[in-house]
Amino acid sequence: MVTVETATADHAESICRVCGASWREAYDGVLSEEYVEANVRIRYEPERVADRIRESDGTAGYLVARRDSEEEDDGGPIVGTVRDDRPEPGVGEVADLYVHPDWQGKGVGSRLLEALTERQRERGATEQRVYVFADHDDAVGFYEAKGFEPENHFSAATVDGVDSDREVLGLVREI
Repeated sequence: MVTVETATADHAESICRVCGASWREAYDGVLSEEYVEANVRIRYEPERVADRIRESDGTAGYLVARRDSEEEDDGGPIVGTVRDDRPEPGVGEVADLYVHPDWQGKGVGSRLLEALTERQRERGATEQRVYVFADHDDAVGFYEAKGFEPENHFSAATVDGVDSDREVLGLVREI
């Protein structure tokens, strides 16, 4: 199975690999290839992620899911990730929760969300938010199954000059 641990800057390339593979798989045929690649290029640049990890003050940062097995596969040892964000006191945000496509459906996302939730509770969060594309049924279903409820909708951000023409759904739950 997997072990969830706090990421270090040494995990940045693996985090970017997982997020990139997940974006490409999840949004193939849903979002334009141009929009997907702009997001992967801008958001998951290894040095940017490493800097974010190094600059973390202990209230934000990444967690990673590491394979327990020594078995070789294309996914590498890091098979999932989630970023802990704190937009305001008492609120935890689930950001960048991605599982490598080879590991989806095996409980990795649930393990990452559980670990993140516990971490946020320990640091005083009583509410948790997440933002997903409104028409991404798998993501919406995952979070609703975990007790998140719709809170708001808004237009997705333009990334590197590329518009998605999609709505984002904000979901919230008490923790």
